[in-house]
Amino acid sequence: MAWIAFTKEAVGERVKMTRFLAKWKNQDIAKCYMAWERYVVEEKRYKFLVNRFLQRLNNGVVFRIFASWVELVKENKHNKIIIARFRVRMMNMEVAKSLGSWKEFVDLRLRMKYLARRILNRCENGQFLSAWIPWVEFTAAAREKEEREREMEFMTSAQREAEEERLRVLQEMENKDRDAAEEKARRDA
Repeated sequence: MAWIAFTKEAVGERVKMTRFLAKWKNQDIAKCYMAWERYVVEEKRYKFLVNRFLQRLNNGVVFRIFASWVELVKENKHNKIIIARFRVRMMNMEVAKSLGSWKEFVDLRLRMKYLARRILNRCENGQFLSAWIPWVEFTAAAREKEEREREMEFMTSAQREAEEERLRVLQEMENKDRDAAEEKARRDA
């Protein structure tokens, strides 16, 4: 009798232990799945934000191109009207010489306007790039930090402490490099 009771109790303990291990294993799987699901949602959000930004940027460029084209068409139409009136009035040789020099002047003026527009566009692009590059670096650093934090969720405490120490040393090195660059810039200025 005691043997039967002992056997039933051992079987019951084994069943309980099997259930406990299955639940524990399922919790780990659930944690991994939830972390993966958060990652997928964040990636979709980042892609959406980048696409929306690029569309706005593209729309701005397209609008500027269209606006400059409209301006050019208006100016060309105006110039054609002026040229037609001017040609009607000028029929002799002396006036033709004047027309030639006037045409040179107009061509030169149009060329100067074109060059001025190019310079202004380059200035605008330079300002845009000077803001774009730091933004890209900032988002890359933020994404890297989030990935490090995500990785640290699954580390043991010893691994986590070692990683935190490594990150602290890297941060100190970056600070020293930045301070040295700033000091050099001050000396050069």
